[in-house]
Amino acid sequence: MTTQASALSATAESEEENAAAAAEAAIAALAEYYIVWVRDDLTVARAAFVKAGEALPDNSEAVAEIFGISYNVKGRAVLSAFS
Repeated sequence: MTTQASALSATAESEEENAAAAAEAAIAALAEYYIVWVRDDLTVARAAFVKAGEALPDNSEAVAEIFGISYNVKGRAVLSAFS
């Protein structure tokens, strides 16, 4: 490997490390908002539970909404590094 190729390789590795560090910092910053997001999601989920109870026996739409909210809460937990 030539000196120039070595320098380019080192630069690429450095850029990858910087990009990875920036991504990790961005994910850590998201964690600060997780509780706010979950609180908002739980408010919507509570309303969906009430709607599900009122819509018996055909409450599939409300149940699907509850499932979607739960899926979002889990996804945000993973994204926010709470796995």
